Amino acid sequence: MNKLLFLLALWPISLAVNASDSTIVLNQFRDLDEAFIKAKSEDKKVMFYFHFDGCGACRKMEHTTFLDKSAYEFYNENFVTFEINSLKGIGIDIKKNYDVSVHPAFVFLDVDGEVLHKIVGVYEPSEFINQADKALSKTKNLTSMRASYMDGNLDKDFLFEYAYALRDASELDSIMVNEYLNELTYEELDSKRNIAYIYEFAIHNHTPTIEIESPAFQFLLNNEEKFNAHFEEDQVKSRIVWLLYYHLNTAIEKKDRQAYEDILTLARPYESGESYYFKEMDGKLTGILYNHFIFQSEMHWAELHESKEVYLSKVDDYIETMWDNDFQLNNHAWMTYENKEDRDLLIKAKKCSIRSIELKNDYSYNDTLAWILFKLGDKKEALEQAKTAILIGKKAEEDVSETVRLVELLEQ
Repeated sequence: MNKLLFLLALWPISLAVNASDSTIVLNQFRDLDEAFIKAKSEDKKVMFYFHFDGCGACRKMEHTTFLDKSAYEFYNENFVTFEINSLKGIGIDIKKNYDVSVHPAFVFLDVDGEVLHKIVGVYEPSEFINQADKALSKTKNLTSMRASYMDGNLDKDFLFEYAYALRDASELDSIMVNEYLNELTYEELDSKRNIAYIYEFAIHNHTPTIEIESPAFQFLLNNEEKFNAHFEEDQVKSRIVWLLYYHLNTAIEKKDRQAYEDILTLARPYESGESYYFKEMDGKLTGILYNHFIFQSEMHWAELHESKEVYLSKVDDYIETMWDNDFQLNNHAWMTYENKEDRDLLIKAKKCSIRSIELKNDYSYNDTLAWILFKLGDKKEALEQAKTAILIGKKAEEDVSETVRLVELLEQ
């Protein structure tokens, strides 16, 4: 054989060897059967790796954990990994079949196609290996734990571990959070692991899971210093405030005046005039409850259960509290534009918007005013304001496409 051709023939083989020596091998199969046939022939389990083009978290796993020697040696020894693009080809249907919505996602299966375990998100090498160990275990994998729970296993340690397994699979809900908490006495809440459990799961996926009357919330409310010893003080307060605000609005929707007043009493000490930022356990900022949440709740109650005059008076009080804060004024103005049709409210939003521009003459604030004027029917003023916003935006090199769209609407 020609020497060059011989080297070219070896090239794909050397690529495969190098890949298996330096990363988790990501196989691409034509269908599921090929993956299971290969796994059966090599006496391994199967792992589906779900990703998509442009997934930053997926790339992070591929460029860090997948390249860790301990991780890729363990995975390559025990699993045949099937790389699946959730947005292309057969990956679209496979993703639906395995109920994948968060990426990256990892589904572990036996050679017969039975799901053993599932996790989502980014993992450090040691934890990624730990999850693989669980998948291989007959009692620690998610499927076996689910079966044990359905058989009535209410052991406290088991429920604790099961909640975290469901979290890792993005399947945890308020029922399971409280299934564990309901097995504990008030005194048992006072431990490092249970303090961490309450802190992490009292609000899960931005949804409160525990009730105001629950021992878990009362323990959180009465023992802030114990939580502060393990977590950032402002984040402990944020969780309390988010819970209070959620339950305030629940009471408002139910027209439960007594519950509304009781929760207001608990909430008032936390009305500092500051916004409450919500960070996940990894420190990632995922939500903001803007300041003056008591005012917002009082406006909500008045809007639903009082006269229009009382409601408008509450709105005036709210505007007065933020009269010198350009960001809050603009935010209120824009939220009113997006969610309200009442002319009196839109006029008040216009007043907020004009004031925000007086404090800070930037593109976004001028854009807000233009859209409010448009909704009020003041088309000539709206057109002039939109053009002003565009000039400011272009000078600051901002994207002004939405304001250009407004100008086109008005000029038509």
